[in-house]
Amino acid sequence: MDGAGNEVIHEQLLFTPASRMDGMEVEFADFRDERGHVIPASSVRRFYPRAFRAYNQATAANFNGECPDLLDTVPHRNLLPGKNYSCMFSLKIPSGTAPGTYRGAVTVNGETLPLALRVRNFSLPEYPAFRADFLLWGDQYTTAENRLPGSAYRDDVRFLRLSPGFTFPVHYNDQGQVAPAVIAPIRAAVREAHDTTYRVGRIFDLRGFAGQFEMNSPEMDEAVKRHAEFTGKVLKDAGVIDRLLWQLGDETHDRKRLETQAHYAALTKKTFPEIPVFTTINGWNDRVGGLLENCDIIAFHSEIYFNCVKDRLDLSGKELWQYDNDYLTATARSASVRGILWRAFRYGFKGYHHWGSMHWPKNFTPEQHGNTSGVIFYPPMEGQKSPLWSSRLVNFAAGVADYDYFVLLQKELDRLGEHPEAVEARQAFDALIRRVVPDQWNRTPDYRLLLDGRNEIADWIEKLQAL
Repeated sequence: MDGAGNEVIHEQLLFTPASRMDGMEVEFADFRDERGHVIPASSVRRFYPRAFRAYNQATAANFNGECPDLLDTVPHRNLLPGKNYSCMFSLKIPSGTAPGTYRGAVTVNGETLPLALRVRNFSLPEYPAFRADFLLWGDQYTTAENRLPGSAYRDDVRFLRLSPGFTFPVHYNDQGQVAPAVIAPIRAAVREAHDTTYRVGRIFDLRGFAGQFEMNSPEMDEAVKRHAEFTGKVLKDAGVIDRLLWQLGDETHDRKRLETQAHYAALTKKTFPEIPVFTTINGWNDRVGGLLENCDIIAFHSEIYFNCVKDRLDLSGKELWQYDNDYLTATARSASVRGILWRAFRYGFKGYHHWGSMHWPKNFTPEQHGNTSGVIFYPPMEGQKSPLWSSRLVNFAAGVADYDYFVLLQKELDRLGEHPEAVEARQAFDALIRRVVPDQWNRTPDYRLLLDGRNEIADWIEKLQAL
């Protein structure tokens, strides 16, 4: 195994029993280096992949077979002889961990295997260079008896170095003025969720204006201005306005909503220029350009960006994101999911907006509903006490770590300029990226290429940092 400080690495154990067994018991020992440094076994989280047959043919095209996407927290039961069973585990390497080789062990049903972990001599940054905005909503399945607290999902997303969307409720009185009582809760929320992305909801959902104002009316304009002045100031004073997503709307294929969003984007920037206005682009017409003029962070569906925007519009100074449109279905190849971040680096995307991670209908089953991009977590169908990840979530998070490696390497390349070692590394890096992402529409299906490439980049980082 191989990783940097502040990285979560993901590995998989395969167990094939010679005879029937009641269950699968997996225990890890601490990892220790020769100098006595320890990475405790408590840093390891265990999951047990479960497969289901994807019946959603709209998103399972060209797929035939079972989909091992659900990562359960309950160990496998009733193990049959000769059949393979796996345990996926995630290990968090603390930031600043001393570099070197750490040795540990894992015991599976009484059989102990040695493990070795190489810790690199650098750490990933506290906040990832790539901003991944995962909205945690959509649950219609769970009840009071089996529902897990929302903080459990937010904590897991943070553990994986992703950003849970954190929406601030801002309430107004009949005159559209901000209610003073919300100031303290917002500041408390900022302290509690300091490492996340802050989201201010869509203007179409601002029911707190008491429903008194017509959209695009002078009264609504004044209320939106006060909204921007107050909330912008609170978040600026808290020091987090640079991580704010001020989303005024979406659904840009709807012309009326598009025009309203463009109007309030312009009004917001005029009122409080430091607010970073965010929008998603999932439709295109001749008026979308007017919206983009007053947006700072723009999340495009890929086909719209590459077919309608790239090489056609000057978006200098804008931060470009990707907006999920079925990249993260359960039947997507693991390499393709992780490769999203490699493509992002090649084409200059800085973030990823995921519309919903817990879109569970009342009659949810993995077979009928698991193969959609809205199911990144699975519900606790058997009373599990912690969130059930998907393999897609793990692979996407691994890609975010890859992106940090790219940025660290690029920093060294920029520092060293035309140094011969930097020239060689730059050429190798460019060739690697193009092998993984040959063009905007294709990503390698070879997961080994991603792993070997990531390790090659780590070698270059260490080599160049020493110059």
